[in-house]
Amino acid sequence: MSSLGQNCGGKYIWKIDRFSHHLQDARDGKITSLESPPIYSSQQEYKFSMHFFPKGVNGGDGRHIGLFVGMMQGEYDTILEWPFSGRIVLTIKDQSTDVNGFRHDISDTFVAKRNLGAFQKPTATGSYSNLYGYAEFAPTALVCSPQYLRDDTVMIKIEIHKNI
Repeated sequence: MSSLGQNCGGKYIWKIDRFSHHLQDARDGKITSLESPPIYSSQQEYKFSMHFFPKGVNGGDGRHIGLFVGMMQGEYDTILEWPFSGRIVLTIKDQSTDVNGFRHDISDTFVAKRNLGAFQKPTATGSYSNLYGYAEFAPTALVCSPQYLRDDTVMIKIEIHKNI
C-alpha cells in the first residue's frame, strides 16, 4: 500500500466518526466539508478522494448531505489514460440491525463525463474546484436516523469501476 493513498481495489468504506460534531461545526460555519483519505482505484491507477458536506451545498444547503468525488494527483498519472472514464457508485450504508439482514443503503451512481474538468488529469495538489457529485445526496434528517447513524458514526462507501 502506498503511503500516498490506499489501494482499495476500487472499493473503500470511509468511516466518519463524531458526525454530530461535524454537522454542528458545519452549521456554525467552522467547516464546509470533510475529505476522505486518498484512495487508489486499483494498484498503480487513479487517485480519488471523497468530499462530504454535512450541511450540504447549493440547493441542498441546510437540508441535505452533499457527497462528491475529486481526482487527485497520483504517483502513476503519467502512465494513465486521461480523462478518467468509468462509473462511480456512492453509498451511505444502512447500519441497522434488521433481523432479516435486509438493509436500505442510500446509493447513487454516475458515469464520469470525459468532457468535465473533474475527470481530467489533475494539475494542482489539493484543488477542490473540480469536484463531481451530489449537492442533495440524502436528506440530513434521514442520515441522522439510527438506521444510518450508529454510535455517532456514518459509513460511506465508494466503488470505482474503470472502463476498459
